[in-house]
Amino acid sequence: MKTAKNARFWIDHTTAENKCTPVKITLKPGDTFEHGYSYAHDEGWASGGSTYRYDGATISVSAGEDSTDCDGRHSSGWLGFCTIESLTDKPNRRWTDEATGQVYVQPTWTETEKEQRDYTAEKAGY
Repeated sequence: MKTAKNARFWIDHTTAENKCTPVKITLKPGDTFEHGYSYAHDEGWASGGSTYRYDGATISVSAGEDSTDCDGRHSSGWLGFCTIESLTDKPNRRWTDEATGQVYVQPTWTETEKEQRDYTAEKAGY
């Protein structure tokens, strides 16, 4: 009987200063990892988060954001997945930090659902 591998991948974590910081996630089979963020900016605010679940073969993700800007409130979200093999076989994004030599690899997510709302446009009948 084969033991399932741990899933290791990088995500961009949005900080309170609205900067993306790479964070390495390690999930054991059966694990769930959740993270969130919020920050203010010159036109309003933004908050969001993601949930990652790993069943030993597939990592599923649920992500969303709610925000305001000069045009009003917006929200978006999506669901997706990737296989454990795709973490090394077909990375979506790979980059190297020139200062440290650290290599960052993000998964190629297959989106299964996606939604977006513009509350001001909906109120205006668009």
